[in-house]
Amino acid sequence: MLFKHNFTPHNSPIWNNRYILMNRKSIFIQDWLSKGVWAIAHFVDEEGHVLGHQDFCQKFNIQCSKSKFNRVIKSIPLSLKNIVVNDIIYSDISPKLRQLYIDGIRFCDVKCNNKFLRSSLRSLYSPNLLRRNYILKDFQREEIEKIRTDYITFPIPPKGKEVQFKILNKIYPTNRLLSDRFKIETGNCVFCETEEEDLDHLFFLCNFIQIFWLDFHTWLYSSGIQITPFTLNMIMFGVFLKEKKANYGVSVLLILCKQFIHKCRFFKIKPTLAYWKNDLNLLVKSLTLVQKKKAVFFCFLYGRF
Repeated sequence: MLFKHNFTPHNSPIWNNRYILMNRKSIFIQDWLSKGVWAIAHFVDEEGHVLGHQDFCQKFNIQCSKSKFNRVIKSIPLSLKNIVVNDIIYSDISPKLRQLYIDGIRFCDVKCNNKFLRSSLRSLYSPNLLRRNYILKDFQREEIEKIRTDYITFPIPPKGKEVQFKILNKIYPTNRLLSDRFKIETGNCVFCETEEEDLDHLFFLCNFIQIFWLDFHTWLYSSGIQITPFTLNMIMFGVFLKEKKANYGVSVLLILCKQFIHKCRFFKIKPTLAYWKNDLNLLVKSLTLVQKKKAVFFCFLYGRF
């Protein structure tokens, strides 16, 4: 972020350089820096020879022991020293201390505070950072609290809760998110292979997912649950039915469906209601062995379907 140009040997700093170590630690000597010594080139004369102790002290008016000077010289890697020497011999360039800038602001400027640095890092590494309060426009405060907390107590596997959490906060790793935030080259939707895979497409807009939700809705309707056709918000955030038992059962099943879509995406297979019902039956068999109120209640509701 600070340096976005090519490497220049004659400007290679010696202080706080991760390749120049003394006792496995980087070097910094304030007295030498105040005298204008900051580059590896300052330890080399015009002919490319490394300065001796006396010549160095006379040139920069520095008083230091010979052992200290030798330790600094020995800490410079030979390969880096040779690069600097060759650059000085074959080019008439003197080292020049560069100003450090971040997005046009000097690093030492008072404007370059923590708030500015945080904003710059966000724009660099997360250019499409999303706000978690984006659902405030579609739901009331009480509904939002239920959306964000109720699923935590559902008798479902941890993976289902993880998927729901990532969907609510729009951090589910779709191909679009991986491309925007981390510059990872990804393909189209795993299921249809034609459209770009973002969150809405993966869990609702894809043609194969639409068929799955239609079959799921038909299955619910045949089980006696009167519910309107699914919308994007219903899939992402859940339903609010008047009948509490039906609302609880459908809310659990919706998350299990999204977990199943996540599983199909991982294995790159098309989601179907028949395969989902097999997974559901296995889960219910496991829940019948769990003596928890939520698990017993869900098994009771499932027996009505």
